[in-house]
Amino acid sequence: MEPTVAEVVTWTQKYMPFGDSYLAPALVAAIPLIILFVMLAVMRKPGHKAAFVATSAAVLLSIFVWGMPTGLALSATAFGAAYGLFPIVWIVITAIWIYNMTVESGEFEIIKNSLASITEDRRLQAIFIAF
Repeated sequence: MEPTVAEVVTWTQKYMPFGDSYLAPALVAAIPLIILFVMLAVMRKPGHKAAFVATSAAVLLSIFVWGMPTGLALSATAFGAAYGLFPIVWIVITAIWIYNMTVESGEFEIIKNSLASITEDRRLQAIFIAF
């Protein structure tokens, strides 16, 4: 049964879902991180798959261990994903726009020639561009 709006609005997190133990909730909260690290380092799975499984584990733990309403847990997950992706997408789109603008205006050739005149070593040029 889905919670009512009043239940979702008034939901408060249980900080100690296992009685008076501080250690047990900390260990349970670490499960998604452990899953992520094991999948990445031990099982050598791709990052997006490991992140999806760890996020799913975190959502399930929030619902079943901490008693978070399902709708609230899913909306918090969607908000977190959007909040994390927005700055990345913003930077990538802006970088592509600036690159296209410099290519069309001819300024990219000036930048390329300036970097080539500093050093011929491609590794050092990459470091200059990165900074």
